[in-house]
Amino acid sequence: MTAEVGRRLIDGALAFAAGRYGQAVAAILLVRGEAIQIGGSHAQRDIVNLTLIAAAERSHQWGLARALLAERVRARPTPRVKAEHRRTLGHIQQRLRR
Repeated sequence: MTAEVGRRLIDGALAFAAGRYGQAVAAILLVRGEAIQIGGSHAQRDIVNLTLIAAAERSHQWGLARALLAERVRARPTPRVKAEHRRTLGHIQQRLRR
């Protein structure tokens, strides 16, 4: 399990770093729910979700980005997360108007 999940996360991170955001989404989305099984802190696992959100935005997968942001707000309804959500939704709405 660790090798399969870890490999996909690494593939996703490498794709993101190379600017292949659609591939990053595809790799990370498949295993993000299983990332908890390979351990790490809450903050480290949160990086997986933040990377996925950023990759969804950068690959213009607006519906997915909105859904992931809404999920994040439900899971972590802190003022900071809510502010990030509003800012990112505003950015998405601007992109959709173009």
